[in-house]
Amino acid sequence: MKSRIIAVVLCVFLVAFSFVYGALKGWQQDAASVESTYSSLQGQLDTRVETAANILIVASRHLPADAPEVIALRSARDVLASPAPLEEKEQANESMTLSAEQVLAALTLCDTVQGDPRDKMYVDSMLPQMLRESAAYTAKSAYNTAAQDFNTRYRQNPISAFIAAQFGIHPFELFGQVQ
Repeated sequence: MKSRIIAVVLCVFLVAFSFVYGALKGWQQDAASVESTYSSLQGQLDTRVETAANILIVASRHLPADAPEVIALRSARDVLASPAPLEEKEQANESMTLSAEQVLAALTLCDTVQGDPRDKMYVDSMLPQMLRESAAYTAKSAYNTAAQDFNTRYRQNPISAFIAAQFGIHPFELFGQVQ
């Protein structure tokens, strides 16, 4: 009788261990998959940094370096280029769009830009297009899709998600508004 009780307890333990181990391995693989898409988001943010740098180069030829919109754009660019947390990068990304639009608007009004055909072309077409495209690509990031899918599965599986949480696996932060 004692050996049967031990066998039942051992079976229950093995089933529980298998469930916990399987859940943990599954969540680890899913989390690693989401983390691998972060590099695509970072690449898109790097493009935003380059766009800001291009706008700042043109601005340096026509606007004072201490103009508030120039300072704001430089600051946003620096945060996007840094290893800041995702939340700070999201705020900097939004700030970058606003300040870049303000810098471009100020450049459009500059007589010196109007007298320089190259910079006029940059300000009127190339830089605004780069800004719009980089913002659109960042908003449609594969990272957000992967993170949102992971978070949905996490919410739908509370028992295995609880196990994952005990081992440090949590829902992912999204970047901006998900489309």
